[in-house]
Amino acid sequence: MKRYATLALVVAALAGCSLLIDLHDLPPDTLGDAADVVVDSTQPQPDGSDAASDVVVDAAPDVEDPADCGPTHLICGSKRCVNESCVRRVFVSSTVYQGNFGNVFNADNTCSNLGFAIGDFMAIMSVTDAGAKERMGPSNAPFILLDGPSTEIAKNAAALFSDGGIEHPVNVTEDGGVVDASVAFVWTGTGTNGEPDPSNRCLDWLAGDPNTAGVGLVTNQDTAWLYSQARACSSLAHFYCVEK
Repeated sequence: MKRYATLALVVAALAGCSLLIDLHDLPPDTLGDAADVVVDSTQPQPDGSDAASDVVVDAAPDVEDPADCGPTHLICGSKRCVNESCVRRVFVSSTVYQGNFGNVFNADNTCSNLGFAIGDFMAIMSVTDAGAKERMGPSNAPFILLDGPSTEIAKNAAALFSDGGIEHPVNVTEDGGVVDASVAFVWTGTGTNGEPDPSNRCLDWLAGDPNTAGVGLVTNQDTAWLYSQARACSSLAHFYCVEK
């Protein structure tokens, strides 16, 4: 019904008709809550020529259900579903750790505990057998910060792990504040493509010096956000945490 009503308005306008419709007389679902139809059609001019008609049909796109997102029926903690994927929130830990913190699951648990009040989080981190990109899985939806405006850092997972860097530094902590960048490093063990970096990642986050692991910079949005250098495992650094 909505489609035919809209079509009738468009055809009438293109025909040069003067058309006045009281939208209150139409059935409730004729145009829908999210559709706006504007028709500007004037009378013929004194010289007999037809007046130009302007037709604007503005229909808002369908809103995807964040409680039933995509073919796998995900429930989005962010309350937003885009391109059949949940929008995923990202933060940097307010606390810092040495590189021999146990294993990647300890980092995941730390992120989970820090973000417990708002969702379920894991670390953006690689191990020998699995890069951060693989551990996180694919996503067609944006990644956003926990700040007030929900600043977007990447359009999707492909953009997150790209040679172009990201749209904004991941500098917002689990409580929504800006991180203390006196320690600017973040343990990732990850190259810019989302795969394990060339270091030994503190023997997969188990060992101290003289082992090393790749770190990103919380101050950067170029590729150094994810990998800038390898640091000794006795160094202190944050964790990046992403919604599962």
